[in-house]
Amino acid sequence: MAASGLINRMSDLAWALAPKPTVVDEGVSSTALGDFLFEQQLSPHSEAVPDPAHQLTLSGRLGNNTARSLRTMRFGLTKGSVNGTTYCSIVGPKSSTQRLCLIDPDDDGVFDYYARAFSAEGQFTKIQLLAKFEPIALPYTTKERSGPGLVRAGIVVHKKGDGYLARFAVDNGTRPQLLQTFEEVGGFWKVRKGDNPGVSFTEADLPATFTLHGAEIEVLEIEGKTLRYRVISPFAEDELFAIAHGGTFQ
Repeated sequence: MAASGLINRMSDLAWALAPKPTVVDEGVSSTALGDFLFEQQLSPHSEAVPDPAHQLTLSGRLGNNTARSLRTMRFGLTKGSVNGTTYCSIVGPKSSTQRLCLIDPDDDGVFDYYARAFSAEGQFTKIQLLAKFEPIALPYTTKERSGPGLVRAGIVVHKKGDGYLARFAVDNGTRPQLLQTFEEVGGFWKVRKGDNPGVSFTEADLPATFTLHGAEIEVLEIEGKTLRYRVISPFAEDELFAIAHGGTFQ
C-alpha cells in the first residue's frame, strides 16, 4: 500500500490481551474490600515474529540509523488502528514508555510501515500512535499467547453507596487499578457492557453468584470490610481484552 493510502492522523490503540490458563482455589476465601478476589496473567492475544533474516534500520527518532535485528523484541497485537493490523513492541526501543509499532494495512503477512508510539501511563494502558509512517518491507509470522504475561488482572469488590460493586481491575504493582475493557460494536471498539459500572449487589442479595468475562464468583457474606467468597472459575481463556482508561476506538 502506498503511503498516500494511509490515514495520516494519530490513533489511540489498546492492547489486545487474552487470559493465560490458571488454576484457582475453589475453596472459601476471605479478603478485604478493594483487594483482588483472584489474579490471572493476561498475554498479548497474538504476537508478531518478524522474519529473522530481515533487519530494520530505524530513523533517528527511534534509533541511530543503524540496521538492527528485531528477533529479541516482542510485538503484541493492538486494537484501534485506523490503518489496519498493527503490532507494537512490548518494550520500547529507547524508553519504557516509547513503542515501536509495525503496520500491515493489507494483511498480507508483510509489514509495510513502522511508526513510533507512546504509552505514558504504562504498558497496559492506551497507546498513542503518532502520525508519521516510515516505509519498510518486513515479512512476519504470528503466534498466539506463547509469551509471558503482560499484566496481571482480576476482579475486585468495593463499596458503592448503599451497596457493592464488582469490577475488572489490573495490578499496577501497588494496588488494583480500575480500567475498562472494550468490545467491537459496528466497527468501533466501545466499553464492554458489564465493565461500566460493573455488577452491583447489596448484602440482602447474598449469597450471590455473578459472572464477569467468564470469571464466575460466589460472594457469600460481607462483614465490615471483610468479604467471604469462592472463585468458581477464572477468566475464560477465549476472552479478548482490549484494555485502556477510556474512549472509543475504531
